Order: sequence, then C-alpha cells, then structure tokens
Amino acid sequence: MAQLGQYLLYLALAMSLYGALSNWFGRGRWAASARGAVWALALVNSGAVLVLLYLLVTSDFRVAYVVNHTDRSLALPYKLAALWGGDAGSLLFWVWILSLYAAYLVWSARRRELLPQSLGVLAGIAVFFQVLLVAAAPPFAQLAQAQPDGLGLNPLLENPMMLVHPPTLYLGYVGMAVPFAYGVAALWHRRRDSDWLRLTRRWTVVAWLFLSVGIVLGGMWAYVELGWGGYWEWDPVENASFMPWLTATAFLHTAVVAERRRSLKTWTFALLFITFFLTIFGTFLTRSGLIASVHAFSGTKVGPYFIWFLVLVVLGVGALLWARRDLLRGEHPLEGAASREAAVALAALVLLGATVLTLIGTLSPILSDIGSKQQVTVNPAFFSAAVVPLLVAVVLIMGAGPLLKWRDTPGRALWERFRLPVAAGGVMFLVLMLTGIHRAGMVAGGTAAAFLITGVAQALVWGVRGRMRGRGEGVGRALVGLVGADRRRWGGYLVHVAVAVLMVGVAASTLYTQETTQNLAPGHSLTIAGYRLTYHHLDSRVHGHHLEVYAPLAVSDGARPLGTMTPREFFLPGQTTPDYARVAIRGGWLRDVYVILGWDPKNSGSVATVRVLVEPLVSWIWIGLYLLAAGGVFALSAPARRDRP
Repeated sequence: MAQLGQYLLYLALAMSLYGALSNWFGRGRWAASARGAVWALALVNSGAVLVLLYLLVTSDFRVAYVVNHTDRSLALPYKLAALWGGDAGSLLFWVWILSLYAAYLVWSARRRELLPQSLGVLAGIAVFFQVLLVAAAPPFAQLAQAQPDGLGLNPLLENPMMLVHPPTLYLGYVGMAVPFAYGVAALWHRRRDSDWLRLTRRWTVVAWLFLSVGIVLGGMWAYVELGWGGYWEWDPVENASFMPWLTATAFLHTAVVAERRRSLKTWTFALLFITFFLTIFGTFLTRSGLIASVHAFSGTKVGPYFIWFLVLVVLGVGALLWARRDLLRGEHPLEGAASREAAVALAALVLLGATVLTLIGTLSPILSDIGSKQQVTVNPAFFSAAVVPLLVAVVLIMGAGPLLKWRDTPGRALWERFRLPVAAGGVMFLVLMLTGIHRAGMVAGGTAAAFLITGVAQALVWGVRGRMRGRGEGVGRALVGLVGADRRRWGGYLVHVAVAVLMVGVAASTLYTQETTQNLAPGHSLTIAGYRLTYHHLDSRVHGHHLEVYAPLAVSDGARPLGTMTPREFFLPGQTTPDYARVAIRGGWLRDVYVILGWDPKNSGSVATVRVLVEPLVSWIWIGLYLLAAGGVFALSAPARRDRP
C-alpha cells in the first residue's frame, strides 16, 4: 500500500504540472483538458490521503510516518488525526484541501472568463507542495525493517481539539489561495472592473471564518491542555496564523470599498497578496526550525524549498503589480474624512501596522542574530504594549464605520448617529472607573466594546422602526424582515459584536487573573477570590504507559459547596518529572477556577503543590467564538442574487 501511495504522489505531481500549464497556455483540445486535469488532481490526492489513512489505522509499522506518529494503543480518532499530526502528513493534507477547492471551483464557477488562469495559479501552488511530498517530506517512506510498535502521538495532542483545530485552520489557510488566484488572473487580464471581487467574496468569507474559528479553537486547546492557565502566549506559531488573519480582515473590508466605490484598489490587491504570502510563510515557519515553539514540527527538511517558493511568489507578484500599476489607481478618490470608506482605509492601515509589529516581534530572534552573536527574543509584554492598543483602535473604528455614510457624513448627521454610542462608551468608562477597574487595557477594551455594541443596537432599532412605519409591521415581523432582507450586513454586524465580546474576555482574563500556589497536606485548604479548596488525599493508578497521580479537591464558594475538582499528572516509569498533566477547570459566566497539580515523587509524600488561578470572563472568549461563527454562517446564507453591495 505504501508503494501505491508513492505512485499516487508522482501521478499527482504530473497532474498538477499539466493542470498549471494547460490552464495558462492551453489552446484547443489542450485547453479543454485543463479542467479535467484539476478533477484528476483532486481524485489522485484523495487516493493518496486514503492510502495514508489506511496505513495509520492498520498500524503498518513498515512506514516511517506511521511509526513516528501512532502506536497500537492509540484510539482510532487519533490515528485518523495523525494524518495532520506530522510534517509530511500535514503537507499532504494541505495540498489535498487545495485540490478539492480547485475541483469545487471548476464545478461551481458560473463565469468562466478568469477561471483558466485562476485554476492555473492553484495548480501551480499544488506543484510546489507535490514536489515537497516527493522530494523533501515523503509520507510513504518505508523503513528497512518493520518496527514492533510506534512511538505514539504526543500526549498533548490526544485531545478532542486535535480532531477539529488543525483541519479548521488549514481550511482557512488554504482557502485564501482562491481569491489570490482570482486576483492574479484579474491583473493578468487587465480587468478594471471589480467583478472578480464579487466572484471571490464567498470564498474569502469562508476562508476568513475558518481561520478565525481555528485560531480561537487553538486558544481553547492551549487553555485546557498546556496547563499554564493561559490560551495565548504570542508564540511564533500562534502569530503565524494571527498575521494572515489580520491582513485578511483588512482585505475583506477594503474589497467592499473597491467593489462598491471603485476606491482602495491598490490596498485591496496588496492586502490580498500579503495575506497569501503570510499563509505560506506561516506554513514555512512551523517547519523551518528557525523558531522554537511547542506547536512547531521538528526534524523537517522542507525549509529551503519554502524559501525559494516564497522568493518566487514575491518576484512574480511584484513583477505583475509593476506591469499593471496603471490599473491599481482607484477610479474614485476618498471624498471625505467622515466617510465609511475612510474608516475602512484607516482600519486597514492599523491592521497592517499590527501585522508588521507582530512580524517584527516574531522574527526578533532571527533578526537579532544577523550580524550579532547574541539572540534577542521579545516577551509577550512587547506584543501587549505594541499590538494590543492597535487592536482596540480597530474595534473603535469597527464601531464607527457602520455609523458613517458612504462618501461623506454631514456634521449634523454625525451627531445624530454617534451621540448614543459615544454616551454608552462614556457610561461604561465611568462605571469601570467607579468600580475600581483602572487598568488601561480593560478600560479601553470595555469602552470600545460598549461603543460598538450600542452602535449595532442603534442601527437595528432604527431599521425596525423604519419598517414598522413604512410597512405597518409589528416589532417581531419587522425585526425578522429587516435582518432576513440583508443577511450579509447583519451577519457582519454580529461578527463585529463577537469580536468586541471576545476582546472584553481577553482583557479581563489577562489583566485581572488572581493566582496562588501552596503546598497542602491532607486536610488543609487554601482560599482565593472567595473560593476555598480543600485537599483530602493523593491517589494514583496505572493509565496506559503512564502512572496517573491525581488529587481530588473539594471546592466551595463561601458556605456553598461546588463539588470536586481533580487535577492530574502523568509520569512515565522511572521518571521523576511529569510527562504531561491534566488541569481541572470549573467554568462559569463570570470566572473560571483553574487548578494545576504539582507532585514530586522524590519526596514520596502525600503533600501536594496546588496552583490555583481564578480568571474572569474567560467564557466570553468562547461565547465570542460562537457568535462569530453564527454571524459568518448567517452572512453566507444570503442568496447569491442578494449578495451585492
């Protein structure tokens, strides 16, 4: 079977190369076969994926990838998830998604003018990844001798999030290639209109939505699995997904202006190409060995290939932009500072600034190493000081943008539209200050969120009143009719609200977490933030290859018992440091209680080290995720005939 998989990879390389050339240069029958080549690429890569899944599920330990990422005791879902758990498998998964996207594009595209070159770009990207799978990271490489068992999956990866977080993130990463391909095709054909933006709008929203959900799911995974009490550490690989999210968010908004007002064309193309570059750069960063991260792949050999591909992308796109520079001038300049398009331009500029600062901080070890023998790594405080204020500013702009009119907003209209949101922001500011919440990040985040949410609520109320007056509808019918008539708009507003809610959760949990660490003997307790945790005993049992040590803790809030929390540690035989841990979390609307166990087997006693964190509003981050997903799906549910600016 492994040999079959290898043959399929060679065939996929041939299909991708043929698809790229035939879609770009094909004439007559050659051109007619181009779309068939894309279908064939999807089928062949699907076959390769099925072969690798078969090898993983059947524990074929003649294959190096199976040995390195599974063992006989691994549960079936995680054997399947091992497909993207290693370098070679994840690259196969990447190009498989790309080929499926391309095949779906062939099937669904209603307009064919830009389709051949768009497919040619996608097939060209596939050529690069197929070369990697054949030359640098072969997933079907066989060992000289079969092994009795595999090394198993990293215990940190044995979490349900392993089944959803990486695929979601990849769907977002790879999805950005489709609007990129259409952008290249539009420039190639010297298209001055914005039809290509309409053609790719849904693709862009879907990719952005997957990327957004994938990032937050990664934070959720880190929160429950890594055992340090946080969900985001500005880790280089976290940043690798965050940077294209920032530029994709900017692109989504400038694309609307370019489509509707024929402005910000240069911004739109630049942001699109930067976003695609950053998706490839992020894929490279996890495999380059240039940065240290708990998320990164180790032992990879694909770094040099990625560098050459990135150089090729920069040179190719740069040459195309230069050759078509006359097309990039906006047909209509911005007409007023108090306009919706001006707000979009400002937000795009701020998001790009946040991207640049994140990139500088991420690459600081590499940049400092150039011409110096001392490597400098910035800590999370740098990102909090440099990037977070820009993100708060973006939320403010997000709140202001929908309140503004296209072209320009007269002074009186400005006052009518802004007075209630500004008042709400002011009230929130006073409430926070009077309740003793003085930290700048929380005050700014809470004020910006109140401003944004009130603006959305005001627009909703005004719209409902308008329908009630104009059509004589009741409140409920007017609300349903208003929202249903423009799903794209109101879905987008719900996404804005979700971002505000998520930001408040991040600010509160980051700035106002309380923490204590104590050594407890049986029968002793600790108190924190009104909670009492009582330690009764330490127990252990065999769990697979590990010794599981756990400590049930009775938790009460004052005199009210809340149940038992049981943090755990897992030790390999003969080891005195834990191989991994499982935290205990009691979640709530207002705060989480987060408990970590520490036990030193060298002291062989029943004293346990208990670390407890009380983190406010963490659940708001996950609520923000659900709202974001709901808003994105609702916006996408708009019928195509209504999907116009």
